[in-house]
Amino acid sequence: MAFPRKTVKGRARLLTPQQPSRHAPAFQLPPDYITVSLAGAVLVGVGLLMRSLGDVIGAEAQLPSAGSAKAQRIFGRNKRFLQRQNNKSGRRG
Repeated sequence: MAFPRKTVKGRARLLTPQQPSRHAPAFQLPPDYITVSLAGAVLVGVGLLMRSLGDVIGAEAQLPSAGSAKAQRIFGRNKRFLQRQNNKSGRRG
């Protein structure tokens, strides 16, 4: 595509591309093999990332439920710890 130089009253204008004809497309798509290979590369990459995660569903199934006694005990400890930390920081300020 050529970029003709147009002048207006003796001054050079910015170079602008020629207007496309009515029958020519404004842009061209890449060849099909590039599009297909890019899509294949994305699929392979997603597959490798999914495989690297391992068995997520199986690992989640082995976790204790959130309503278990152990989970409640840990939640209570964390809550008391945070309350003590807030009280200590309030006294210093």
